[in-house]
Amino acid sequence: MEVWIGMVEVSPLPGNTILGGGKGAFVNAFAFVSNPQEYEEAVKAALEEALFLAIDFQDIEPFSERTATQDLSEEFHELADWTKLTGEVALDDFHVYKNLD
Repeated sequence: MEVWIGMVEVSPLPGNTILGGGKGAFVNAFAFVSNPQEYEEAVKAALEEALFLAIDFQDIEPFSERTATQDLSEEFHELADWTKLTGEVALDDFHVYKNLD
C-alpha cells in the first residue's frame, strides 16, 4: 500500500452547504491504498460522508510517481504524510464552479 493522489470532480448532495451554492467543484484527494480501484472506492466513501457525490476521477497515480515528475507544494506533502499515518482520505481545497456549463 502507498499514498495515491487524484483529481475528483464532485457535486454537493442535499444538505451540503460547503460549496456555498456552487454547483460543483474539483478537489485533489489522497488515499492510502494499493491500486486505482481501491483509490476510487475509498475516496467515494469519504466524499459521501461529507455529503458529496464523486462525478469523475482524473490523473490517479501513486503520490511517489507524481512527485517524481512534478514539484508539489508543501501542503500536498503534508496531506500525503497525514494520509499514510492515519490511513484516512485527505482532501485538499475545493475549487468551486458556480455553473454547470
